[in-house]
Amino acid sequence: MARERAGAISTCAAFAVVITCVACRGTRSSNAKTTVTAAPPAAAGADGSPVLAEFDGRVLTLLDFDERLSRQPLALRVQYKNVEARRRLLDDMVRLELLADEARRRGIDQRPEIRDRISELLAEEVTNQVLATDAKAGEISDDEVKAYYDAHSAEFHVPEERSAIVLLLDRRERADDVLRRAAAHPRDEAFFRGLVRGDGRTATVAPRSFDSGFFSKTTSGGLPAAVRDAVFDMRSAGDIHPVVASDGAFYVLMLTGIRPALVREPKDVAALVRERLRAERRSRALSDFMDGLRARGHASVHPERLGATEASAPTPATSASAARSD
Repeated sequence: MARERAGAISTCAAFAVVITCVACRGTRSSNAKTTVTAAPPAAAGADGSPVLAEFDGRVLTLLDFDERLSRQPLALRVQYKNVEARRRLLDDMVRLELLADEARRRGIDQRPEIRDRISELLAEEVTNQVLATDAKAGEISDDEVKAYYDAHSAEFHVPEERSAIVLLLDRRERADDVLRRAAAHPRDEAFFRGLVRGDGRTATVAPRSFDSGFFSKTTSGGLPAAVRDAVFDMRSAGDIHPVVASDGAFYVLMLTGIRPALVREPKDVAALVRERLRAERRSRALSDFMDGLRARGHASVHPERLGATEASAPTPATSASAARSD
């Protein structure tokens, strides 16, 4: 349905561009202007408003004109406040009606691609009606907001996260030596990072340094549990932790960053939650509406008949025969 709705919106926007372009004075040649014969001053349409134009046995009244103009975006409507601009718009409306009548006379409205576009516009309109009625029944209550908040509490409670520079060594005595040198240059990240460089040895644990990236107590960041706990034992950025041994490797750590825990209270996210619940309500309303249409129309879909490759796709003649046999 999302693809159907996207297609409908795209087509509707295309039609709006066409109408807007027709209404723009600079896009028309002077020879293309349609002459509108003014009706007698006393003439009035069935709606009681003055007749502005007559064509092919029909009339365009002042009320028709104002209603059509009111359906345009505000930015477009403000362009038609003076009399000359309104006269141009009236001329464009008549041209649109005459061209549409000619298209029907030529049978263009019966062409498959045109009927598809009309169907898309109709689908867009009925979808808007459903969303404007069924999906908006009642406001989102505070109880609904709280229930959603409680069900998604993890999203609104972000734990504290930390990052560190990790020096990884293969021997305890080497780790102790690195720690002593680091202690002589407190809070010097550049010096600390350069204390260990990979030397290309084939040992299982070669001396090296790396950044852990931010992680929480529940997400280890790929580090052993003892190393993770050591990172959270430090108090402030720049602190250096004593050597940590784990699985035959030795770690020297410098804390580089702390992201405090973030707790978003219900009042802080109420607007966000309400919008999500409205979106869910709209989706359910549209889904239920479509289920009803499928049931009422006895719709059945057979995607397995589409074929796996382009070569297996039926020709138009074959498709027509299959449709008659069904």
